[in-house]
Amino acid sequence: MSSSEGYKHKSGAMKRKEKKEEQKKIEASTSKIHKFFQKKTDPEQDVASGMPVETETSVSETSNVCVLAEETKEREPPIKMPRKETALSPLWEKSPSPEDFFLHSHDLGKAGISMEMFWEFHPKQPTQDIPFNGNLVYFRKGIQGSNINRKWVTYNGKKKTLHCSICLMYCAEKYHHTHWIQGCNDWRHITTRLTEHEQSQCHKLASEAYMINIKGKSIKHKLSVDQLSMRHNQVLQRRTVLSNIIDVVFFIGIQALPYRSSHSESVADVFDDDRLENRGNFLEAVKLLAEYSPVLKDHLVKVTKVAKNRDPSQKGRGKFVTFLSKSSITKLFTIIGDMIKEDIVKEVNNAGMFSVQMDSTQDVSAHDQCAIVVRYVVEDKAKERLVRLLNVEDSSSKGLHDLLRDSLSDIGLNLEQCIGDSFDGAANMSGTYTGLQALMTEVRPSHIQTWCYAHVLNLVICDASSVCVPAVSLFGLLGNLSTFFSESYKRIKIWEDQLKAKTGSAKLKRLDKIGTTRWSSKARALRKLCGTYENHSEELYSDLILVLKHVSSSSDFRNSVRHEALKLNENLCKFETILATFTFIRIFDITTPVSDYLQSPALDIMQAWRMVEDATNRLSKISRDFSGVCGSATTFIDHLNEKLAAEDIAISKSFTEHRSTRCVVPANQQHSFEVSCYNVICDKVLESMRTRFATHGKLYMQISCFDPNRFEEILASPEKIKFDAISTAVPEIDGPVLREELISFASSYRNLSRGLFDSDDETLSSAGEEEPDFSDSEPSACKPSMKKLCCQKCTSCAFKLLFQYRLCSSAYENLYMAYKYLITLSTTQCSCEQCFSKLKILKSRLRSTLTQQNLETLMLIAIEKDVSLSIKRDKEKIIDRFGKTSAELRSLLLF
Repeated sequence: MSSSEGYKHKSGAMKRKEKKEEQKKIEASTSKIHKFFQKKTDPEQDVASGMPVETETSVSETSNVCVLAEETKEREPPIKMPRKETALSPLWEKSPSPEDFFLHSHDLGKAGISMEMFWEFHPKQPTQDIPFNGNLVYFRKGIQGSNINRKWVTYNGKKKTLHCSICLMYCAEKYHHTHWIQGCNDWRHITTRLTEHEQSQCHKLASEAYMINIKGKSIKHKLSVDQLSMRHNQVLQRRTVLSNIIDVVFFIGIQALPYRSSHSESVADVFDDDRLENRGNFLEAVKLLAEYSPVLKDHLVKVTKVAKNRDPSQKGRGKFVTFLSKSSITKLFTIIGDMIKEDIVKEVNNAGMFSVQMDSTQDVSAHDQCAIVVRYVVEDKAKERLVRLLNVEDSSSKGLHDLLRDSLSDIGLNLEQCIGDSFDGAANMSGTYTGLQALMTEVRPSHIQTWCYAHVLNLVICDASSVCVPAVSLFGLLGNLSTFFSESYKRIKIWEDQLKAKTGSAKLKRLDKIGTTRWSSKARALRKLCGTYENHSEELYSDLILVLKHVSSSSDFRNSVRHEALKLNENLCKFETILATFTFIRIFDITTPVSDYLQSPALDIMQAWRMVEDATNRLSKISRDFSGVCGSATTFIDHLNEKLAAEDIAISKSFTEHRSTRCVVPANQQHSFEVSCYNVICDKVLESMRTRFATHGKLYMQISCFDPNRFEEILASPEKIKFDAISTAVPEIDGPVLREELISFASSYRNLSRGLFDSDDETLSSAGEEEPDFSDSEPSACKPSMKKLCCQKCTSCAFKLLFQYRLCSSAYENLYMAYKYLITLSTTQCSCEQCFSKLKILKSRLRSTLTQQNLETLMLIAIEKDVSLSIKRDKEKIIDRFGKTSAELRSLLLF
């Protein structure tokens, strides 16, 4: 008795043995079958062979085909027999028996059965001499009670078993051992077995392959038009939802707002108006946007419903994708940050050279954050971009160098293209032998190291403000005044009332604090207190004296407060205090424009050097002009006495007499102040300016030839021009050729710049056009005027002219490269300092647990706003990248 006939249910050992034998047969016959089934049949002939594909009785409706396209794509295309006129192939000598038509497709070739012959034979659905009810097996109930024929059911009369003809032909090898291929004879539960097979994965995949084969179309046509349209609309709705969420991400990121609240957020109570707790900026913005987006609102309703019905003990989101979870937002952060860096790196690589700025600071969570900024040229403009924000673990010069090299390499930048750097004066940065700059020189020997000009200028001011006792007393007094009023609301109220009575406006003007990180705080504090060196109309000095007098004489304050106000007022009314104030105001009037220019990203090294030299020369001229300071101080005192006359307050124009126990001849106190204070301050400023800025002197002397203000001097004596230092720094530049190109360009610069830089407005650029003045005027930042779009007197304007006339690739190739090199060089690291100001907003005391990756992305979005907005316009690309991060998101978001 065979195993198939003696037992109704086979044992596991029997099934494994038969499966192993069948697998050997399949492997032996696979190559022959693939050679045999080569040609596709026409859909019309397949339909004529007995398997209809339309109306209610189609196989697709019978089997309820609903399979992901991705699974079917992995299957091999359906195998078809070559069409022959004869029923048998000449490779076999005997005709197939009816029993052979119930073999699997891998064994049909051995029996000499083609696909046409197979479908001509099947389905076999006899109604007599069968061990089952034919109406229950061959038919099923339709939507409106009609009977639908199961065309896939076929009966083997010899073995008395039922088979699935579609699975016999198209089923994968791993399913060949199932009942409906080997034969099903469970008559007692036959209706249950029919339903199970119609819903099985094996039958669904086989039905798909059959439909594709019948229609002769690709996988996109395996579903009906309605099903495809439905899925397309669903994907569009999900993409619309994600697009709205991306808008919220960009809005909060650009505004540097926190995303989450301090409480645990839940999507289940988004529409719960009874909950008064803060949901966070992100969920509140999404809810607000949903009021104007029906698609987003429907999505939130579904999300809320699923979240409320979910089992509280279940972890995770389940099978429903909300796009609002922490992991989804983190993925969006990563994608947006990568896209911003890719756009910046693309511009840098197109430029071919860049300079780097690097600085670090400690954030609120006591982590050392390092900002890396690159400076490069795009078309005719210089740009400074933040590319990385990293956590520093090794602050040594070697650790910083490795961090810089690896971080730039990760985003696609080569350190060999870095032509210069700008660091602060720390030993690990600017060390001559073991500092970071020395290690950078090993990578590129022609590397230019620059000590940040803005840092140097700040150190100059710091040196001057601590060189003598009157200077220290002045800035100490300013700090004490600011603290005195800011620590009490009563004193601030008196200050507000005084300003309101003076100006008639309730706008509060606070006294500025003397900060250590704000480089212009000293100049801004003095300007607000006394006005400018020549104009005192907006001074607050007299108001401050009146308020301090009111506090010192009021019984509403403690004695210690009244005493402190009295001492502060006495110091303000001293003649030496006012002299020291105007000494520094005069110095700040010269250095502040330079400091402001050095903090702008559009500066170039030549203009910065010119402004530093001009400031040094102007400081040298006033270094012994003490009489001018005395005259301004006397004029200011007269102005104060006029305003304070009604209060019976008079400020003396002479120095305070100090009692002495020694019998000495009293010295001229004014002369003593001039020698020990004014001259010392001016000499210290000049000394610091000359020593701290005295680097790369030879290179600066040669690049000064590219300044349009020196073109007339160059044409007068061209034999003095030498470019050996520039040729060493930029090996691509040919020194002699550069010399000839510069002489030619200098001779034609006036004519070339006359038409290019004019305004398009005819009323502004009329006949009364002024010639540009190339004399030795005071240098300043390049700013457009009403008649001219550029100043025409700086290296940036000369470079713009070369670019606009497209002279970079023809007559002035070396000159264009030299100008591009000069503009690319970085002279400050102020962009890093500006990044740290934004860092304090993003990572605050209430938001100190941000991950480094999210913090870097938020910094990029908030600082590089123009790049962020350009990426935001291409949200489809962000959604496509987001969809490719997982198989589930791919099926939900990609067409």
